[in-house]
This record gives sequence, structure tokens and C-alpha cells, in this order.
Amino acid sequence: MKHYSEFGLTPLMAVVDIETLDTAITAVIASVGCVVVNVFTGQVISEFYERCEIVHQSTTHGRTKSQSTVDWWSKQAVDCMLAYLEVFDKGLERDSIYNVLPRFNDFLVKSFDGERVQLMGNGPEFDNAKIEHAMQQFDIEPAWDHGTNQSLRTAVWMGRMLAGIDPKYAFELTEDKVKHHALHDACHEAQYLCAIFQAFIPVIPGEEK
Repeated sequence: MKHYSEFGLTPLMAVVDIETLDTAITAVIASVGCVVVNVFTGQVISEFYERCEIVHQSTTHGRTKSQSTVDWWSKQAVDCMLAYLEVFDKGLERDSIYNVLPRFNDFLVKSFDGERVQLMGNGPEFDNAKIEHAMQQFDIEPAWDHGTNQSLRTAVWMGRMLAGIDPKYAFELTEDKVKHHALHDACHEAQYLCAIFQAFIPVIPGEEK
């Protein structure tokens, strides 16, 4: 069995989560949260979180909102006010998505320090695809590539099928975090990704055990 480094891999994974105003690939992106974690040790290497200005994304750049998603957010104003405010409170600092996306790229490149960037979203057709679509819209080259576009859902499925564990639902958000906050969700997702790796570590060759 080969060591992961022989495949040009690193133990680092960037777990990304975004909040949006649509489920379509063209969705307005309200915030981007990301945690770079060592999947063998659980060590958090770096974190990224920025709120995006949402009005001009739709009026100027043609990114989309759906009524069903807006209605869902209205419900969060009751059920999860802090998450709602992160998206809609005009008093919180926000920047143009045109500026946020290059900074996210730079964050990934710096965190991986010359290694090939691995990006994992809860579903590659959601988080990763929407960010990449927005980058393409503004002629920004993503820091990751087609071969490093990873799915957390697949990792969860493997944990259930091969290790008999379900950390996605076994772990609760800590008291200092709220659901539907991009960074808090990314932290939670990174936590249960590492739990899945812990279940597989006994059969993985290498020093990080």
C-alpha cells in the first residue's frame, strides 16, 4: 500500500460552506466560510470567513434569488436569528463578491503552502460549484482544480458503509456556534470529516496516526 504522499496528496483539506439566496448554480452568495484542517490529527490550520454584499450581485451581476430560499431565510429570522442577521443585517461589514473571491483563493493557496489545494463542500454541486461559477463569471481562476473538487457527502457515505459510523448526526454544534452560519457550519463539517478519518486511520500507512 502506498503512502498518500506518493500520490501527491497532503493531509490538509479545505472544508467550505456558503450561504446563498438560491439553490441554483447562479445563486447570490451571501457568505463564504472555510476551515483548512489536517484530517489525520484534527488540527485546524486556518479559517476564512467573509460576508458578501448581496444587492449588486443580482441587480448588476445577474446572480439569482429564489422565492423559496428567501422564504426559508425569513423562517430563520425566528428560528436562528444570528444566522439570519449574518446574511441580511446591513450594519455588518460586507464586501463585493468580486473582492471576496480572490481573497478566498489567496487564503487557500497560502494555507496549502505550495501543495495542491483540495476543496470539499457538503455537496460538490452546491458549495464548490456555486463558488466556481461565480469565479468564472468574474474571470477568476479557482485555486483548486477538477481533480480536487471533493464531496463531504461521499465521505459520510463511506463512513456509514465501511466503518458503521454516522458522525454527521452524532456531533452537535458547540454552544458558541449557530446553524446556517457559513464558518460555523464549515467547522462542524470539518469536525465530522476528521471523525470519519479517525475510523479509517488504522489501515492508512504513514506517520499521522
